[in-house]
Amino acid sequence: MKSIGSLMAELARVDGGLATFMQVSWSLLAVTVEMFASEEQKQKWLPRIRDFDLIGGWGLTEPKYGSDASGL
Repeated sequence: MKSIGSLMAELARVDGGLATFMQVSWSLLAVTVEMFASEEQKQKWLPRIRDFDLIGGWGLTEPKYGSDASGL
């Protein structure tokens, strides 16, 4: 895990947007699938997430805020 942190820090020094994109894909999306998906779902989705064949997103649906994370 330390190597991922170092990779993200170096990437963020060059392009913060790309580092954020990769963190969302790898950390939020892939980890959520790894933790909560069935084995069949993992086999279907994780290789596509890993290879960036699939681009995921993260939606916040808090009452009265929608996707306004800064308003939380």
